[in-house]
Amino acid sequence: MKLENYKKQKGITLIALVVTIIVLLILAGISITMLTGENGILKRASEAKVQTETAQTIEKIQLSALSALTDGLGKIKESTLEQELTNHLGTKGTDYTIEGSSDEGWIVSVPKDKVAYLISVDGIVDETEYEEPIDNSQSLVLGLVDDLGTRSTIYLYNNKDQITSGTITITLPDSTTKDITAIEDTSNITSSNNYYAYTVSKNGTYTFKATASGETTETTIRVKNIEKFKKVDDMGLSYVNSENKAYNYKGAAVPKGYYVDTNSTVDTGLVVTDSIDSEGYSTGNEWVWVPVNSTVGNDDYYGEESSATALAGAISVTYTKYSKLYSFNDKTRESYGTFHPYGTSTGTLSRPSTTSSPQYREIAVLTDNSYGETGKYNLVNNRTNGTAFANVTDVATQYRDDY
Repeated sequence: MKLENYKKQKGITLIALVVTIIVLLILAGISITMLTGENGILKRASEAKVQTETAQTIEKIQLSALSALTDGLGKIKESTLEQELTNHLGTKGTDYTIEGSSDEGWIVSVPKDKVAYLISVDGIVDETEYEEPIDNSQSLVLGLVDDLGTRSTIYLYNNKDQITSGTITITLPDSTTKDITAIEDTSNITSSNNYYAYTVSKNGTYTFKATASGETTETTIRVKNIEKFKKVDDMGLSYVNSENKAYNYKGAAVPKGYYVDTNSTVDTGLVVTDSIDSEGYSTGNEWVWVPVNSTVGNDDYYGEESSATALAGAISVTYTKYSKLYSFNDKTRESYGTFHPYGTSTGTLSRPSTTSSPQYREIAVLTDNSYGETGKYNLVNNRTNGTAFANVTDVATQYRDDY
């Protein structure tokens, strides 16, 4: 009777138990994967949160740009934009950074979201590449000086919070070294021994090492303000003259084969170069077109004789035009040259052909035998062949032709 009762009891076999556990583990794994996997619920929720925060940041930047645009009556001012960004994003330098200008636009970066947006002066907001901020707490960098948009000078000096005396050896990006003498107060550096100016011609990140008393620190600075050039021949511009030797670029004449900085303007100085490298950076000679008051005419710069007049010191050479701006003592330009704006002290100035007055207008052959070309003509070289002139008449002819 007892054996029969045991047989009637219901239970689970060991195999069934193992199978059940395996199934439960599989279900648990699936659940965990659904929660934490690559496409899991938790990750998607986290991504959704990030996307939401980023969308809110974009909205705040757009709202700041719109408010600044409205306040500026269609043109954004940097001061207004910064105020609006502070109102919507928080503290400048902590919650957001801003750099740029009205010419190129401002890049607004938000570190917590690792996003950056370019805001134009017209209020257009575009996403741009985010760059991690550089920590220059150990900085040796005093600042940057932009030279016509084609060069930047990085001034290196000691950080008085760390090094107050002795010699600092700076290792430059090109691996060369430069020693400077540290000073405690860097607020008014006057000696070149206390700083070093490092000039760069391309945008990029530059790292400097400073070693003093056996300790080395690094300073990194990012240069972004160097402009690139474009060849005027490739811009589809019209020629400025009938000889087709120069193009009309924004009202300025740029010679064929030359390059212009398209971010510069005629109003503030149009930068032109005759050579660039493969990246578009200037490697040659540079010029700047600058605006001139249109009310100033040629008559303000020079006068003109009614007929050809003999040039003082070389009467066989004649001239018609002469300067209204420069005059010289009868001895030497170097020691006695003076600048006279037109209309000022003109009573003391004479024409080039007048020898009775102690001062001459350009073009001038100085008639003093000890100092001027009359007695020292052999010290002047013919520019064509580089040889000394044999007489004052040939000197005067070159002067006249040049003028």
